[in-house]
Amino acid sequence: MKRTEIEWYPGKCLTHKVFFGIATYNDSSAAQIITVLTRINSLTGVAYKDDSTILAWELINEPRCQSDVSGKTIQDWVVEMASYVKSIDKNHLLDIGLEGFYGAEKKQINPGAYEVGTDFISNNKIPLIDFATIHIYPETWLPDDSGKVLRKPLLVTEFGKSSKSPGYDVGKRNTYFDEIFNNVYNCARSGGPCGGALFWQVMTLGMEAWFDGYEVVLEQNSTTVAVISKQSRRITSGPRLQTIS
Repeated sequence: MKRTEIEWYPGKCLTHKVFFGIATYNDSSAAQIITVLTRINSLTGVAYKDDSTILAWELINEPRCQSDVSGKTIQDWVVEMASYVKSIDKNHLLDIGLEGFYGAEKKQINPGAYEVGTDFISNNKIPLIDFATIHIYPETWLPDDSGKVLRKPLLVTEFGKSSKSPGYDVGKRNTYFDEIFNNVYNCARSGGPCGGALFWQVMTLGMEAWFDGYEVVLEQNSTTVAVISKQSRRITSGPRLQTIS
């Protein structure tokens, strides 16, 4: 969660701790949740909370609270918001939207021992959270505690390679995508916790103003499409995610 998002809220929401910890802003989050979950799809007439084509809900993209690196502020917020979501919609899976940073006890595993106010273990242990997520890029890491400690499935919900990085070419991106996809497939095939990966991000022609270096324009990148298609086919025809018990 970036500072710009904090500044969208009315009043003096000047820190992450205020956003996650004050009832006024939690009420605002709850209002957004009920608006989305109860919205009626104008094409199908089905409420989002009843739509079987939706896999899961994510509470917030990349939450951070560096004004409270203990993790308590975000932990309490997730407990409250997860309970609210599940009170409206018991049909869908729920994840937090974490990047994968550990808390104080294992911060040495984080790049540069960085702390962002989240904890991959304690946050994902919350009973109403159904699966864990990580965001990985070439310079980051891949936690392996989802199956060993959490006993929950894991999805890689962001990965990519920036065209702005030194020496970039599409072939290097394809190799990186293929490496991530192979790891995910092999993990799923062996009964491990990881069963899917979503790259950042699909764009199309005419959206150049939104390009951030990680965009994948399918119309222009047939070799990347081939890598994605291969993974889609083998995941679809391959092993199913198993319940981790």
